[in-house]
Amino acid sequence: MLTETLAAFSPERTVALALDFEVALTHALRDCGLASSAAAEAVAQAARTSPPDPHSLLEDARHAGTLAIPLVAHLRAEAEALQSASAEAVHRGATSQDVADSVLVLQLREGLDTVEPLVATLANHLTNLAVQHEATPMPGRTLLQPGEAITFGYKAGQWLMGLTQAQARVEREADNALVLQFGGAVGTHMGLEGEGANVARALGARLALPVPAAPWHSRRGNLAALAGAIGVLSGALAKIATDLALLSQASVAEVFEPRSEGRGSSSAMTYKRNATGCQQALTAVAPIAGLVGTMLTNIPVEHERGLHGWQGDAELFAQILSRTRAALLALEPVLAAPEIDVHRMTQALDGRDDVGEAVRLTRALLAACNR
Repeated sequence: MLTETLAAFSPERTVALALDFEVALTHALRDCGLASSAAAEAVAQAARTSPPDPHSLLEDARHAGTLAIPLVAHLRAEAEALQSASAEAVHRGATSQDVADSVLVLQLREGLDTVEPLVATLANHLTNLAVQHEATPMPGRTLLQPGEAITFGYKAGQWLMGLTQAQARVEREADNALVLQFGGAVGTHMGLEGEGANVARALGARLALPVPAAPWHSRRGNLAALAGAIGVLSGALAKIATDLALLSQASVAEVFEPRSEGRGSSSAMTYKRNATGCQQALTAVAPIAGLVGTMLTNIPVEHERGLHGWQGDAELFAQILSRTRAALLALEPVLAAPEIDVHRMTQALDGRDDVGEAVRLTRALLAACNR
């Protein structure tokens, strides 16, 4: 399955956000008396009217080793052409990792904003299933074998709780991770005449990013924790897809994906009804655990700036978020209108119809999810 990379991580958006950072920094310097208004306006105009070609700039960045080097050179030249002495206001007090990490944070904020509504939609679908089928008996299954009775509403309620808890974890970790990175060469605000904290606050305000107590570029734990939280969310989606796929097996045939022309059939075995949405979701999330693991290996940074690791975080997050979003999109039509064979569920119970406290527990799950 081909997974479309989120627009937030496209070359065009990456360069646009890097320009936003540099322009905001120049204005923050002006606000703190470290740059003239004329210089700040020249930098803003240069970014607006003469931006670099994103693809060419990224080629130059591969040669230079970092995006900031060709970006800053371009912006300084364009700003200087508009206003003499404005070049010195570009990138003052910053370093390449400030640009890379702050751009990554902005990309993550935009990317997560595209995921959250999809999670909410899936949660609504699961709520509907849990309410509609709170008393619909079906076999519980343990070790892949039929067990005592549960209700389909209880199963849907458990899916909902897993999804809700995972999304709440993502939001908590995002609050920790999505903050400004601005520290300069070694993270000490060198070259800002004692105004480092004020410049950071002004820069954070312009980018709408919280400002941490100190630069975090050599502490990658919060980013890794956010990646892990998104990984847990993808795991919650995989749990739903796995259960649904098993319930749709011909030998079980209790829940099927909705029928759609040209979807779910086999090119060789036309009698089959494949769980295509589940297949797509599981394919999308399969690599995420490995990607999260790589994020964990990026935590031990060498001294005040690592030689490697952090340069690849954006690419890792682009994959993690894009694949999670793809899984959400694949499951949405499946959960919106699944075909549920209540008779088949009852028949499979073979008389074991005591569902215990499944109805009460389903309602408790819904309440815990604020449903």
